Amino acid sequence: MAIPTKYSSASHDMKETNDCAVIAVAVACKVSYKEAHAACRRAGRKARRGMFLHQIKTAINILGHDFESVEEWKGKTTKTITVPREDNYLAVTSNHAIGIHFGLVKDYSDRKNMRIKSLYKITER
Repeated sequence: MAIPTKYSSASHDMKETNDCAVIAVAVACKVSYKEAHAACRRAGRKARRGMFLHQIKTAINILGHDFESVEEWKGKTTKTITVPREDNYLAVTSNHAIGIHFGLVKDYSDRKNMRIKSLYKITER
């Protein structure tokens, strides 16, 4: 599944690049791209730059969500991961962040075989 149009068009409108973490936060927290973008900016993200994991976690907290590390699926790939459909997750590879909603990878990486280094279950407070 490609990146949902609502995120890619908002990203394009804001002239953003290197914003996979913003899109992943938006997908995992079920918020709009603009809300996620603002939270990521508050967490320390610079325009058109990537984010560190601690900044992503801070942005998730700003949006009123908690994250819990999940070891069960560590080492899977974006093609082989299967997670419960009722939960949202944020996966991190060596250089990419991915939002997983309704059990589906919401990113261009679903067609690639990217190894997941860490996986976080995102829950609303």
